[in-house]
Amino acid sequence: EAMVEVQDGQLDLELQGTVGEAILSALALGSVPVVDMSPLALDFLTVEQGSFDQLDFLVSNDGLVDAVIDDLGLVVQLGSGLDFRVEVAGQTFQGAPQTISYPTSIVVPAGGEVPFTITFEPTAHAEHRVVLRLDGEWGTLEGTIEATGGASAGWGFLHPELFAEPQLVVDYDQ
Repeated sequence: EAMVEVQDGQLDLELQGTVGEAILSALALGSVPVVDMSPLALDFLTVEQGSFDQLDFLVSNDGLVDAVIDDLGLVVQLGSGLDFRVEVAGQTFQGAPQTISYPTSIVVPAGGEVPFTITFEPTAHAEHRVVLRLDGEWGTLEGTIEATGGASAGWGFLHPELFAEPQLVVDYDQ
């Protein structure tokens, strides 16, 4: 079994027999989805706590048959995925502190596209990197998402922690 991608709309076959005439016993032709994601990375830069920002991935299908996304995952590489959510086709998928995966049946129609809106709403002053992973019978797509939660309004003060040997210890139980 061999998969061949036809570029010019015409499939050319050449058969050569090793003994006698060449015989073709079976030939199956079919179409598969040709799925792509654009852009391959999103960067929210810094978003202040108490606010949010949204950016889109666009998933397209240049094939002749529909593509079905069977699984949507948010793979945490840095920080947490909790401050992210994905909205697509009327569904919302919430990120989690660690990697999370959701079974889906999102259809990307043949010759069409579907936007995936990513919302970043920071809860802490931290850097985050997650990967949006989309899986289907056609393969896997991945898009990287980076974001930094800004300091909340009024933050701005340094809060050092001093580490020193105690000069006095108080035992309140005795």
